[in-house]
This record gives sequence, C-alpha cells and structure tokens, in this order.
Amino acid sequence: MSTSQIPTPQPDDEWSIDLLDIVNFLVAQWQRLLMGGLAGLLLALASWFSLGQYTAESVLINNQVESQTKAIDLISWRAMTRSLPGLASQLVSDGQVGAEQTSQMERMSNSEWWAKNVKPTFSLSKADTKELAALSKQMQEAGGADILNLVIQTTGKTQQEAAARGLVATNFITQGSAYLSVKETISGYESKVLTVNSNLQKKITDTEIELNFLRQRAEALEVLRQRFPANTPVANQQLVDLKDTNAKFMPISTQIVAVQSDINATLEQLQRMRDQLAQSELMRSFVQKAQQQNGQKQNGFELITALLQITSELRSTAKPDDMNAQVVLSNMEADLVKTRTFYSKGLEVRLTPTVKAPSLAMPLALGLMAGTLLMLVFLLLRTGLANLRAKKANA
Repeated sequence: MSTSQIPTPQPDDEWSIDLLDIVNFLVAQWQRLLMGGLAGLLLALASWFSLGQYTAESVLINNQVESQTKAIDLISWRAMTRSLPGLASQLVSDGQVGAEQTSQMERMSNSEWWAKNVKPTFSLSKADTKELAALSKQMQEAGGADILNLVIQTTGKTQQEAAARGLVATNFITQGSAYLSVKETISGYESKVLTVNSNLQKKITDTEIELNFLRQRAEALEVLRQRFPANTPVANQQLVDLKDTNAKFMPISTQIVAVQSDINATLEQLQRMRDQLAQSELMRSFVQKAQQQNGQKQNGFELITALLQITSELRSTAKPDDMNAQVVLSNMEADLVKTRTFYSKGLEVRLTPTVKAPSLAMPLALGLMAGTLLMLVFLLLRTGLANLRAKKANA
C-alpha cells in the first residue's frame, strides 16, 4: 500500500530591506534625484520672484499729549481695532480711496489683519510682569498697560510698494481714530440736545408756574400791609422760609422781603435755564450741520477742519455780546482742537519704515528637499511596479 505524500506548506514570501540594495539604488538613480532637486530649486526660485513679498515695519509712537495722558490706551485701542476695519470697508465701498490705496485698505477691512500685523508695545513685557509678581497689584498696574508704540507690518512686491502701504496704514490709523473720536463727540452732543431740551422745557414751565404763585403771594402781603399798618418790622429782622408754618406769624414786612427774595432767586434760576436752552438750540444747529459733513468726510482731520469752519460761521452770525453763544461755541471748538491734537501729535511716525527683503535661503532649501523627495517617491513607485509586473510574468 503506497502512502500519499502530503506537500509541506511553504512560508509566504516576506518583504526584506537590504541596505546594500538601497545604496545601489541611490547610486544608480543619483542623476534623476539630482534632476528632481534642481527642478525643485527652479520652481522655488520662480515662486520667490513671483510671490516673494518685501516687509515694511512702521512704528507709530504713542506720545503723551496731556499730563500723564497717552493718546491711546489699551481699552481705547481694543475699541479702535473693532471699529477701524468697518471704517476701512466703508471707505472702499464708497470709493473714497485712490486706486493705489485700495489693496491695502481692503486688507485693513479684515479684523484678522489687525491682530496679525499691528502689535502694541507695552511698558511692561510678560517677562517683566513675572519678575514683578511679588510686588503689589497697584504697583504692577501703574503704567504697565501703557502703550508705548504700535508696530505695523505691511508687505509688497517691491520696497517702494511695501513702504507706501505702511504709510497708508499709519495715516489711516491716525485719521480713522480721529474720525471715530469726532463722531463720538457729535453723537454725545446730539444725545445732550435731545435730553436737555425736554428736561429744560419741563423745568422752565414748572418754574414759571411757581413764579406766578410767588408774585401772587407778594401782592397779597402788600394788601395785608396796607390793611394792618401797625404791623411794622421789628429790630434785627431775619429772612424766613415761607414754607415754614411759623412764617405767617412773622411781621408782614419780613414776609414781603422773604417772598421777594424767593422771586429774585426764581427769576435767576429761570434765566439760567433759558440760557441753557439757548445754548442747546445752538448746539442743535451745529449737530445738524455736522452730521452732513460726517457723511461726506471720513478723514478725521478733514472732518475736524470742516466742523471748525461751522463753528466759525455760527460765531459770525451770533451777536458779540451773546455770551450763551460764545460759551457753547468756545467749548465745542476746544473739544475739536483737543481731538485733533490728540491724534496728530499724540500718534506720530518719527522714522521712515524699515523694509526687509524676502528670504531666499528658506524657499531654496524647501524647493531642493521637495524636488528630491518627490523624485525619490516617483522612482520607488516605478521600481516597485516593475518588480510586481515581473513577478506576475514569472508566475
């Protein structure tokens, strides 16, 4: 009886890597790998010429305008970075910027641009804050949040373009900040006019009614003095409060002096309120004209100049002896001049921007590595596919 032979199972083929094969492969393919690296270098060089950007760095100094007062602080800067992008977008959409400024203004209409390209420099750095951790909180906060300057970075294909965009950015920050401040001032005037007028009208009406009652009381006391002439003043008279219940027992002449004093005080109060109402009406006229300029001019300094012209026109139409008009116009002019000083002298570019050329070493290194790696992957795939076809053909 013959026994059948059972085939012994053979182990599956396993992948193995021989270091000598790798070396032989690299030696055999070095020319192709070199060609891939050179191709990567050429592509990187072409990309550098077409996409490389010069970087301009401008420094906007935050000066002290008044005693211990910076033009901007941390809170105002945060508010500005939320408002300035919208203002830039509005300027572009309204066509109020030149063609050479449009590209930079479009960049500044994005809030991410401000977070990335405008960096405030504070009096104390993070490292300084850690070193001062042992000191009191008051000492840490004293001047620690003051903004020394704003470092602004802009890019361009040429040095001139990068520097020009830096000039556009710095001018927009100063002019836009002044515009937002003036706009807030006009809005405050408008709110004051709306609230003050209604309150003053009510107070004037109430005071006029009270004045009529006081005059009627004075006339009644005069009648009583004529009916009772024997009720003469006593020595060392003193004024009394007519609301006091014991005032009616005082001599009639004393009561007359007291009520006349109240009438004079009420007349003075009434005149003051009428002066305030006249000032409010003049401020209303200014606000109406200012709002027209607000829609036409969105350059802060140009808007301030136009508003000062309005105050000058209102002053020319007012009487020289009209102190109400002179006071309110002087106060508004002082507010406008203060704002112009804050942002023209408070924010200042003292030095020309520094321009840095784009780095060439990094793109070339990346291009060489990428080109060589891609060629290596291509050669490995081609060799692997060739070996796979050979195995299938021999099977």
